[in-house]
Amino acid sequence: MPTHSESVPMAELTDGKRTITVGVSSRSQVSKRFVRATNSEHVGEFVTFETEAQARQALGADLAAPETFEWVRKFLDHEIPYEQFMAGRAS
Repeated sequence: MPTHSESVPMAELTDGKRTITVGVSSRSQVSKRFVRATNSEHVGEFVTFETEAQARQALGADLAAPETFEWVRKFLDHEIPYEQFMAGRAS
């Protein structure tokens, strides 16, 4: 479990053009990243979860699978709603 000042990256998903970092972060860390982004600082694309168990439920066991990148991309591009994303790929 991350402390209030750290993030734990689980995977960097990429299709060669776009990289999305998946990890576990505290709300404090997410808030800091948000503030940096709103101040026009490039922070990259992140999908963060409160626990590793939540990440595994939403993304499946194999984070390196091409389907995982596609699932996260669809969420970030607003093609699937939050509830469906958190329920996981198998749902």
